[in-house]
Amino acid sequence: MNTLATIAAALAAERAGDLEDAERRYRAALADRAAPALASTRLGLLLLRSGRAAEAVPTLARAVAARPDDAAAR
Repeated sequence: MNTLATIAAALAAERAGDLEDAERRYRAALADRAAPALASTRLGLLLLRSGRAAEAVPTLARAVAARPDDAAAR
């Protein structure tokens, strides 16, 4: 599965309420350098939604550093 497909599957899992599967898939997508900003943004938002702000902040910071023009990460 390519990175964008992994992120799409993670987003589908998140929308279905399966946050553990979504987190696993976002983290897998982070291993591929092709879409680090998108995966970091989605993972950071999921962590925030899960009440895990301490983990979300550095994750979102990586997303902003990778793509400072990405409004979703800011």
